[in-house]
Amino acid sequence: MGAGLEIAASCDLRIADETAKFGMPEVKIGIPSVVEAALLPRLVGWGRARRLLYTGEIIDARIRLQKALIREWEALPIDAAIQAGIGAFTEAYASPEPAERMAAFLRKKTAARMLS
Repeated sequence: MGAGLEIAASCDLRIADETAKFGMPEVKIGIPSVVEAALLPRLVGWGRARRLLYTGEIIDARIRLQKALIREWEALPIDAAIQAGIGAFTEAYASPEPAERMAAFLRKKTAARMLS
């Protein structure tokens, strides 16, 4: 989902089926969105971009990294905004939490497949 939105946000023209869904689910596991999140406000406005970036099942301290990035992006040219996002992405992986949450997510998906 996040990578798909990244590709769409990078395009000059976006065409999607009415059933298409877009989002940045990586923020739910403590990983800040990077490229698409820097591009999205210029496409849909800061309010809608914030809504996509902030919504998730869990909103806690991990989202603060995303919020700090948004504040930076408001004042940065696009190249610098993307570089700031990449730096935050690296910072997020300095802690074990994203890897632990991703592993838990994958275990849950595997268990669901085994039950079906």
